[in-house]
Amino acid sequence: MRVLIAVALAALCLMTALTPRAPAQVPITVWGYVYMPDGSPAAGAKVTVAAGAAKKTTTTDSNGKYKVDLAVSSVPVTVKVTAAKGSYKGSASKSGVSGVVRIDVKLKKPS
Repeated sequence: MRVLIAVALAALCLMTALTPRAPAQVPITVWGYVYMPDGSPAAGAKVTVAAGAAKKTTTTDSNGKYKVDLAVSSVPVTVKVTAAKGSYKGSASKSGVSGVVRIDVKLKKPS
């Protein structure tokens, strides 16, 4: 009986050691403001933040501010922010991001 328990325990340890683990996730925070072409805050704009395989969408507050927390597989990472309000659209990006970063977006008139 002890041999059987020892064999089962050894098999369990081996299976655990061979099971692939998910890579550790690193938190980053992206925040900023979205502005209309005239420089006024773009309240209620839809904002999408993408970094590596992570992506989140949010809406700006009455001051045009947004904030998103993401988990990425490694840093530094390139972050791209796209924003839209009605027919106005814009985007901005930064490379080498880790930790907390501010990225503002100015919307452009439709062409």
